[in-house]
Parts: sequence; C-alpha cells; structure tokens
Amino acid sequence: MGTIDDSRRAQLPSYALANLATGVRGDLGDGQWDVSLWLKNAFDKTYYTTLWNSPNGAYTGVLGSPRTLGLTMRYDF
Repeated sequence: MGTIDDSRRAQLPSYALANLATGVRGDLGDGQWDVSLWLKNAFDKTYYTTLWNSPNGAYTGVLGSPRTLGLTMRYDF
C-alpha cells in the first residue's frame, strides 16, 4: 500500500496540452456577432486530471478530455 505522494506507481511523467482558438467579430444592426472555432487537446494527449489510491492498494485515475473540436456562435444585442 502507498500514497500518491511517495509511490513510484503514482508518479506521472510531465506533459503539455495544446488548445487552439480563432474567431471573428462584427457589427450587425444594433448588436455584435461573434463566431469562434476552438480545438482542445489538439494532439489528443492521454492524461489524468485526478489520481488517488484506494484502501485495497489499487490506484485509480480520472482521464482528461480527449481531442474536442467546437464552434461557438454568439449575438449580443
């Protein structure tokens, strides 16, 4: 049994995530519109957001989100 702080099994290698976004904005009537295209975890890196040990000695982790592509459209009036 071990703890997350000192167990060799709980040590994770360092990693980096790449998030990208671009967008355009303009005026229309009395308001303003905005369209954004975004990509989170661009290289589809597998990573953990949380890691802990269980009373029975097992280690459990929660995986981070996979590559996600999205479009956001907004109109402010």
